[in-house]
This record gives sequence, C-alpha cells and structure tokens, in this order.
Amino acid sequence: MAVARLSKRTIDSFKPGPRPYINYDEDLTGFGLRVMPSGTKTWIVEYRPGAGGRKVSKRRMKIEVATKITPETARSRAKEILARVHLGEDPAGARAASREIPTVAEFAKQFLEEAASPPSIKPNTKRLYASNLRRLVVPAIGALKLDAVTCADIARLHRRIGKATPTSANNMLVTLSSMYRYAGEVGVVTKGFNPARNAVTRHKTEKKERFLTIEEIGRLADTLRDVEQHGLNWKLTPDLDASRAKHRAKAEHQQIEVSPFVIAAIRLLLFTGCRRSEILNLKWSEVDFERGMLNLTDSKTGRKSVILNAPALAILSELSRLGPYVIAGPDPDAPRPDITKQ
Repeated sequence: MAVARLSKRTIDSFKPGPRPYINYDEDLTGFGLRVMPSGTKTWIVEYRPGAGGRKVSKRRMKIEVATKITPETARSRAKEILARVHLGEDPAGARAASREIPTVAEFAKQFLEEAASPPSIKPNTKRLYASNLRRLVVPAIGALKLDAVTCADIARLHRRIGKATPTSANNMLVTLSSMYRYAGEVGVVTKGFNPARNAVTRHKTEKKERFLTIEEIGRLADTLRDVEQHGLNWKLTPDLDASRAKHRAKAEHQQIEVSPFVIAAIRLLLFTGCRRSEILNLKWSEVDFERGMLNLTDSKTGRKSVILNAPALAILSELSRLGPYVIAGPDPDAPRPDITKQ
C-alpha cells in the first residue's frame, strides 16, 4: 500500500501498471487515488460504516475522475464524506440504493399497471391519471429519480400548467400525490415521502354549471328526430379541396345510420341529468319501472337513486334488451365505451 501526500505533482508521477492500484494520502485517512492499467486515475475515499472496527467491511466510494477536479477539491469532498460517516451515515450505501430507485417515468408505468386499475379506481379515473402522467408529468420531470423530486419542482410545474389550465394543474397534483402514496406503500420511497402533498396551494377554480335553454332543447330534439329517421349526413371539412375528395361516396350514400342506443343515451342524459358514464354503465337490473327510479350502484359519488320522469320511462320501456346493459354496444356483455361511434 503506497502512501504519499497527494498533490498535482505527485499524482502526475503515478504510472499505470499491469493491475489497478491505489495511492493513499498520508494526511487524510481513507482518501486515495486509484490508477487503472488504462491510465485512468480516479479519486476515491474508503471508510468503515457504522461503529467501524476491523470486523466491519470497508466501503469504497468514487469521488471523481482526477482530470475533472483538482486534488484540493477532491480532498475537500473526501472530508465531507468522512464527516457524514462520523455522524452515522453510509454515503456509499445511500448512493447504491439511489441507483435502484426508478425514475418518475419508470414508476409511472408501474403505478398505472399495479395501483391505478379497476377495481382499485374507476376506469375514468385511470384515464385521467394516465393522461396527466403522460402529457404533464413525464415530459417535465420524468427523468428525475423518484426520491429526487422536490416540492419546488412540483410547485414550478403546477404554476406553469396553471397559467393556461388551472384545473389540469390541480388534477396533476392529485395524480402525483396518489402515485407517491403508492410508492411509499410498496417501499420504493420512504413511507410518508410525498413532495406533491401540500407542495403548493391549489388554484381556485369555479364550478362550471350550464343548463340548456328551451330553444337549445328544441333544436336538440329536432336533430335527434331527424337523425333517427334519416341518419346522419356526411359533411366535408370546409377548407377541404373538393377535387381531393373524388373517392367519397355518392350523395345518396353520404348518410350514416345512427344506433338507436346512441340516440336513447343522449335523450336519457337530457331527461335524467345523469353523468355520461352513469348512463353508459347503466344495467337493466338498476332500472326500477315499478317505482320509476334508477338505483345506481356505482356512480362517481357512490350509490344513488335517480327519479325518472315520464319521457325517460318511455325511452327505457321502448329499448330492446340485448344484454345486461341498457345502452348496448358492439359487445352486448360490456358497457358501451362512448356515444360518438356506432
């Protein structure tokens, strides 16, 4: 074991040999310079964690390549590391553990697969979480280690998003908070570590509520009747060059037959005030014709009952029963995913 005062002059004299070797500093115990057969020289520091003693295995920690920092800077960093060891820390162990921690982007995938799936959460909530992580979180902080994200990082992201869409910024906070809570539960980060929780005051948003006017209800009813009787007409995009649409169907074929279940869903939305997901997931077993009610077992707010008026009861009584769901879709045994496709 070679010992010398490590300085610019002495390290230049260390030549590579057939095997790696370390020259230790004579003034600072544990501080040294590792010389590789390739000629690469690296500052290192060695210590025994915990109470120390010869029964405790040594830890070796790389400081930096010798060409990147001076001997004085390397010695200063070694002193800082040894001071942390004296206080009971294990810097090399902490660095190794940090390498095992996934990035935000990596853990986001795990979170969506393991925790953000039905029946743990509702399908719409999973779609919201996935959208927030993909569009807002991963592009901004996805490369950071999960435990390296700070409250300041999230506050900056929240402010930037909130300038254009305050509601999206608030939803992003909820998503991140849920992800960190799960990370603590599975031991990826220390339980309770959640930089999204109380990181910033949420933007104030006003609840949007708008009712159709009598005129709008009339126009909607007329349109539904027309579509029901004649189908939906194609419309060319206004700025489309007509010559480029030469392969479009002939005028007599430019109509789309709309499913009666889609029309029924729109009318039920109008007459019941239910959410779209509540109507699309409505089962015949939840329809009580005798009492004139819907007994929803799994709405966004939990179980609830909806009183049906005469038009809503009429729509339901006239619908065909093709499966367990009122608004039948391509797969009669599964809820219809939307009302924009046939």
